[in-house]
Amino acid sequence: MTAIPVDLVIVIDTSVSVKAEAEGLSQAAETAIANARSHCPSDLRVIWLGIEGTWKNTQFERTVRDYLSKTCAIPESALKSRKKGELPSGGAQEDAARVMQDLATHFDWRTGAKRAIFYLGDEALDAGGDKTLAKDIEAANQAIQGAKTAQVIIHTYCGQSKSRYRHTIEAEYARVAQETGGQSFTAEGSLRDFATVLEQIICGSQSLPQIPLTEPQKTDRPTTTLATDGDPQPVLPQTHGEHQTMSKSKDSTESAPAAANVTQPTPEKPKTEQPETTEPKTKYIPATGLEDYGRWKTMFKDRKANPNDPPFRRGRIWC
Repeated sequence: MTAIPVDLVIVIDTSVSVKAEAEGLSQAAETAIANARSHCPSDLRVIWLGIEGTWKNTQFERTVRDYLSKTCAIPESALKSRKKGELPSGGAQEDAARVMQDLATHFDWRTGAKRAIFYLGDEALDAGGDKTLAKDIEAANQAIQGAKTAQVIIHTYCGQSKSRYRHTIEAEYARVAQETGGQSFTAEGSLRDFATVLEQIICGSQSLPQIPLTEPQKTDRPTTTLATDGDPQPVLPQTHGEHQTMSKSKDSTESAPAAANVTQPTPEKPKTEQPETTEPKTKYIPATGLEDYGRWKTMFKDRKANPNDPPFRRGRIWC
């Protein structure tokens, strides 16, 4: 069987906040790729790129700008993403949405290949920041449109963050993945989970069925909530693909193998013997209006026979 070609671009934020995770993520992704190549038919091409920078001891040894301008011969004036030094702090190294748009539009995708971008970051999508703002959503919309036009799937990973508005960042990462047909991950799970699911995504792109996605709940509320200066606003739970997250409870993970394809017998309830009674079994009518009515009919006959008896109350009926 001829393997379907798959082009996968793994791109990472190179700001200081990602440094602690970069090496582990690189190793986990390498493991997933190696497993995918051995477990499923593979014509897989992987390119590792950093946004306006690189990471030592990782596969991220070349920048997006360098690859597009030199390998793909794209003039820098055609790129949407900003150069390092054009934005305050490390903003250009976190210009994720614009980089996704540039890669979807200008990368040298092979003819007939399945196209995928996997973005790893931990801050808002337009030049970073600790919360999602309107400008981040607009930039993400442009990236989504560019990916759809180029038929590119985007997967996302939202790394560790101490921001009180982290939920708004995770929600926007998840939205980008979901709307392009990809899946999203968070740092709440282990790198082993991350590698396993990434392997399934790669194999699913080639020959295996895609991982089933949770149907999103219908709601009239927006899928992304902007951060405000007050208390964080509630955000819809992530279905993260459409997205599947790394975060799994320990109980569910440990119990899954034991529960798979096993029918558990239903234990019989012990029979409780009822004590013997000497009272005669009689029919009982619940204390309803019917009981009152039956009693009323009887007392009405007695009243006609003995009109001088004093009245008394029976339930809700005076006789």
